[in-house]
Amino acid sequence: GDAELIQDRGWDLVIGHPPCTFLANSGLTWLYRDPVLRKGQLIANAAVFRRMRDVRAPFVAIENSKMHRYAKALVGIDTPTQYIHPWQHGTGHTKPTALHLTGLPPLKPSCVVYCVALSCAECRLLWV
Repeated sequence: GDAELIQDRGWDLVIGHPPCTFLANSGLTWLYRDPVLRKGQLIANAAVFRRMRDVRAPFVAIENSKMHRYAKALVGIDTPTQYIHPWQHGTGHTKPTALHLTGLPPLKPSCVVYCVALSCAECRLLWV
């Protein structure tokens, strides 16, 4: 269902995962390949993001990929509250995930994997 129907009903905490397909920096190439179709989808995804970000709740956490400059302009942000990576939370992978937080402190790393540059097999040896 659509979160818009219930998002402003007095919740204490709202955690949103708006679509990132057309907002993500990793998908910017596709915007140039089919600009007519993708521009409409980009604008629609930005509207969903803004709606979730602007929800009336004291605590809001919105997760999304690292955005390209056009997406940032459409949603009206420059930088998120913080970027987190899987390697900060127990797995040896890198993928910046943006968190836009309202009324919440930034996440603290819970299980840092220091061997990000190593292969998975080498990382496993360090944890045995």
